[in-house]
Amino acid sequence: MKCSNCGADLAEGTRFCGACGTAVASEAVVEEPVAAEAPAETVDTPETEKPAETKKEKGPNKVALALTAFGAKIKTAAQPVVDKCKPFVEKNKLWIAGGACLAILLITVLIVIGACNSGNGFIPVEHAIDATVSEDGEVLVRFDNKKVIKTGIEAKSIKDRQKSMDGNVLTFRTNDNQLVVVKGKKATVVAENVVEYILSVDGTGIGFVTEEDGENALKLMKVGKKKAKTVMEQEPTSFDLSPDGKSMVYTKLDKENGKVDLMYFSGSKSKKITSSDVDLVGLSNKGKQIYVVGKNDDGDKILYAYNTRGNKKKVGNCSNSSFIFNDDHTQILFYDGKLDLSDGIELKTYVSVKGKEAKRISSNPAYPLIPNSSTSYKNDYASTYPSDDLFNKVYACQKDGQINLWLLKKNENRSKRLASNVTDATLDESGKFVYYSTKGNNLKMLKISHGERAADKAKIIAEDVRNYVVTSDRSKVYFVSDDALYSVNGKTGKGKKTIAAENVGYTLALNQKDICYYYVDEDVYACSNGRRGKVVVQEAEDLEATANGIVYIATEDAIYATKTAKKPAKIYTEG
Repeated sequence: MKCSNCGADLAEGTRFCGACGTAVASEAVVEEPVAAEAPAETVDTPETEKPAETKKEKGPNKVALALTAFGAKIKTAAQPVVDKCKPFVEKNKLWIAGGACLAILLITVLIVIGACNSGNGFIPVEHAIDATVSEDGEVLVRFDNKKVIKTGIEAKSIKDRQKSMDGNVLTFRTNDNQLVVVKGKKATVVAENVVEYILSVDGTGIGFVTEEDGENALKLMKVGKKKAKTVMEQEPTSFDLSPDGKSMVYTKLDKENGKVDLMYFSGSKSKKITSSDVDLVGLSNKGKQIYVVGKNDDGDKILYAYNTRGNKKKVGNCSNSSFIFNDDHTQILFYDGKLDLSDGIELKTYVSVKGKEAKRISSNPAYPLIPNSSTSYKNDYASTYPSDDLFNKVYACQKDGQINLWLLKKNENRSKRLASNVTDATLDESGKFVYYSTKGNNLKMLKISHGERAADKAKIIAEDVRNYVVTSDRSKVYFVSDDALYSVNGKTGKGKKTIAAENVGYTLALNQKDICYYYVDEDVYACSNGRRGKVVVQEAEDLEATANGIVYIATEDAIYATKTAKKPAKIYTEG
């Protein structure tokens, strides 16, 4: 048994790697996928690297480290359904598995983002788009539950996948550095010789660097247009886009004076903001807030907000390199304090609105929960939360080696503890209820509006739960206990029924009609309304569900998908 992150040999049953601290995947914990990239043997590294003197190294995400060290598995991009075809699908749950020591705080966790159903304050994920390369060397596109499409684009592998928050646009680079945009069922090569790129949060803009004959250029393109605007004939040391894709902020080396300039571009001409030595964090729409990290005279790291006139405001001290934005980047969450292996974690959580001085919302490191049907967006600089507001939301907060759930408000004194010492947590699609497990594997449900009384009023839904899914209307919870599958009323915990009595795997998936799919031995079954299931695909190798409720099932040579029907349809056959 080997660690999927560092390759170290592990004993059977190990929950965390002793070398790097990474949580070890197991049957009992099936919701932690791997990064959505091509297999290691086919992934190409970029052919060009930035000069060492201009490349800014990003520090580890210590807040994610803190939560992960105690088992908090932040959602990541999903693993392939089938090795030969490799369509990728998004996972549904933030999983918080308890128990690990401070010695493993050297983990790096990828926080990926996205969105949830409309009507609950979250941006909806509309489509499941992905791409892969066939054995014949052609890019294939998967769009929702439709037939896999051949694009005519030749490639040995694809890399650097990025997807818009609403799931409508997918971008990637091929092994020969073509930049490809996938929108709907169509894939288009939009640029050649691309060294690096960034897709905007809403998927309408792309910033990228090209290299040709040893010359670099930074460009900005609107998705759907054929021509890009040249921002400068030079490679930037860093760059990012506004959420709406209309503006760009970047840093460039001024070779004459040896300084790095912070620049802003809004479609016509670049403007210098400052020549201070700063690290880029991001910007809001129309460049109203340009967030950077610099140092004061004492050497302390400070988060600043510039406007396009170059005026600077101090947002707050930020000893940590992890940042979370709301959807239009008018709010930013960050952390300050210390993360010491010997003394423990003392990180406080702050939020700033429109570049104003930040307010503390938690005395501990806190990370916002999102519903099962939601994902999150992330680039090299920060994460973007799929909501317009970071306040009055449910957060997982780490304290003294355990994870607690809090409803955090603008005024820290009005924040309310919801549950203590949880091992996993799921926010329902309405954003009004939380399902969580305790150390004894009891699954509980609480209503968020109960506030500080919520923990006392939480209902036990099921006992000895190894994995579970909650239907969109909360009428049913399907859960695995030992090797059997059961259903129970998700609102009351009553009406327990046995769906399958033995040999049930831990993987569960719901489609858009709340039909539950599960393994018995190597076959996939489907059930609805708590009734016994029937086999729908035999000898399956993988079972996964996307955020917008599409279930994918893979066999050795085919892929099946279903959005609303009980029986999946074949969307791909190898060869």
